[in-house]
Amino acid sequence: MGPETRTGRRARLVGAVVVPLAFMLAGISNPALAVAQPADSPADSAPASEAGAPVTGGPPAPPAPPAAPCNDIDSIVVSRFEEFTAVINRGRVFAGRRTLVPRGPVFWQNLSTNPRFPRGACNVTVLAQGNDVWVRVLTTAGRLYETHCDAPGLTLYCGERWGTVNRPI
Repeated sequence: MGPETRTGRRARLVGAVVVPLAFMLAGISNPALAVAQPADSPADSAPASEAGAPVTGGPPAPPAPPAAPCNDIDSIVVSRFEEFTAVINRGRVFAGRRTLVPRGPVFWQNLSTNPRFPRGACNVTVLAQGNDVWVRVLTTAGRLYETHCDAPGLTLYCGERWGTVNRPI
């Protein structure tokens, strides 16, 4: 391979990188690569005319995607023999317990039916100490709630009401 071949390849490589980079820095876009971006704020959604009314014309903005339901999971292994898991799925919260030796099925309790279940539960965590298990949820409004479960032997009883926890900052 001669020096003129390497020079030709190098020139093509530099041209393939430098030219698009120069166009990008100059603010010139390629329509074939343009992708619609969602507006972050009302001010970004449509330019305003001098009178303050939105400018008409052009394609309508795409509809906002529907809010996705919150799904979350947290597990804690409290010994080499058992674990606790908390799950949010389609707005409902479950707590479960299973043996690890031998690995058994998870026995679930629906905590969404407990009194004062918070609306908008979106994130979940589980904590355990001895025979006590706490399940905490964070709502979409930023509020923190918890409920308590008893875990004597190989059972899990979660019938207590949900209560608020001090709000973070």
